[in-house]
Amino acid sequence: MAIGLIGILSSLYFYKKNIYASIAIGYFSIMEIIHFFQYKVINKCDNIYNVFLTNLGYTHIYFQPLFFNLWLFAFTKKPNFTFIYMSFFAALLMLSRLFL
Repeated sequence: MAIGLIGILSSLYFYKKNIYASIAIGYFSIMEIIHFFQYKVINKCDNIYNVFLTNLGYTHIYFQPLFFNLWLFAFTKKPNFTFIYMSFFAALLMLSRLFL
């Protein structure tokens, strides 16, 4: 939990300096917070919170390439948003597997 909170604070710090880096750091910090809560219900397959947190974790994983591309935008002068669109639609396709 501490790593997630430090990451959130870091993303707030970097917000004025580089918005792309800030968003990416915040997103990956949320991953640590999700894991913190998932460890509390691990091996409780019938628990509704476990099912919810597992689906939330999967959703988070599906959108990681999108936010990794945002992270890379922090190091370029002219970002190419084509990669963001491709990552977003790929994440939506993977997300559709959760509902089938």
